[in-house]
Amino acid sequence: MSDSLTADTRRMIRDLLAAVAGMVDTDPDRARGYAAETVAGWRDEHAVGGVDPVDVLWLAEGEVDRLRRAVGILRTVVDELLLVDVTERGDVRLGDVAYRSGSARQRRIVDRDLLVEWVGADNLADVFRLDDSNLRVGALEALARRRALNEAGGDEDTATGYAEAVLDTFLGWNDPAPGTPARRLDRVPVSRARWAGELAHGQRRH
Repeated sequence: MSDSLTADTRRMIRDLLAAVAGMVDTDPDRARGYAAETVAGWRDEHAVGGVDPVDVLWLAEGEVDRLRRAVGILRTVVDELLLVDVTERGDVRLGDVAYRSGSARQRRIVDRDLLVEWVGADNLADVFRLDDSNLRVGALEALARRRALNEAGGDEDTATGYAEAVLDTFLGWNDPAPGTPARRLDRVPVSRARWAGELAHGQRRH
């Protein structure tokens, strides 16, 4: 394979990426079809010239992998800057997503059997994703608030305190590995972030 074919294939993939990016939000099926047609056409064009088709696809795959790594770097940089912003200026609603600065520490279940008993059979599917070890912390907190408000007749402050007590009772913390940042960027759909429901795009929680 010639250096010119390698360079031309890289250029083709980069141009194709730009074209597909312009379609993916509005017409993903068209984007996929255009990508398939373009790559297959590139393969067939060079196969006519005597290049093994699989070599052309191998070059294309290599460039896609390079671009994936590059996008990963860009995503990390953007996430880090977003984290600095929300940490310094406050949690914010952007579009239909709430962005907040969360602790890098992870919750862990202290006593699974007691937690399952407290949650109750009717609420297991809401609080646990797949099984009784895969916990939705936000759903557990919401359940505790509902019980405080509905069953105990508490006000909002009472519900908040009760929810915090429930989390502290059933959950502990796993500290992040050494060298891990103390904060992380959390993205939560507005439908699951009560504090963001009344905010417009760009407004912050203070």
